[in-house]
Amino acid sequence: MRKMRRVLWEAAALFLLPGLLIGCGAVTPPPTSPSMVRVVIQLDDVFCNGKQSVWPWQRDKFYMLTTFSASGPMPTSAVVTQSGLSTPIAIGNSQDLAIPPEPLVVFNALLPLDGTLRGGFTAFNGGISDDQVAQFATWVFTIAKQVGDQLKNDAIDSENLPLEEGATILSLGSQAFLALLGESNNPTQLGKQAIEITANGSQIDQETLSFVQNSGPGSTWNYVIHYTITRTFTGSSH
Repeated sequence: MRKMRRVLWEAAALFLLPGLLIGCGAVTPPPTSPSMVRVVIQLDDVFCNGKQSVWPWQRDKFYMLTTFSASGPMPTSAVVTQSGLSTPIAIGNSQDLAIPPEPLVVFNALLPLDGTLRGGFTAFNGGISDDQVAQFATWVFTIAKQVGDQLKNDAIDSENLPLEEGATILSLGSQAFLALLGESNNPTQLGKQAIEITANGSQIDQETLSFVQNSGPGSTWNYVIHYTITRTFTGSSH
């Protein structure tokens, strides 16, 4: 009987010992796995390997529109939609310029670890007045809201976002921007590139994209853009 009691006490001690050690600080509990990721996309610079303007003394007026939609914290959450518009810059052949305003963060949100971003980049040349450039900072919120409202109308929530292509989100953003710009303006669309970005990935990704066309004088250009994706992992959404 005594032997049985001793065995039971030893078993109980083994069961309680880890908890006592953790409570006393002798043993550190394993770290909590990250469940959320802050994803930031920043436009860095643009290199003009060939401008659209024909004459040597002319320069392009280059700017970019971005629109991204991403998974919210819960499957039934509304998607997170953000847009960005860079300040137009005068640029000529062989120039490498920062994309203003610096740093130009075009997406910044806390996403679930298994979340995704869909959308992309559109580049333009000209077709804007000085007054309209001043409106860019407020237009980005209007563009993002219109895209988000359209996705909601189409029953696209965080769970269904994988059903929507980045090209569709990018197209919705471009349509909203051109509507704000007005029919009298005629910017040249230098190109668009849809992408998909996973929330879970490398802490820093430095990426490159190109907008190239070769269709004769006035319809030829070559632009290279660098952008950076930064991920910061955290344990919760708070």
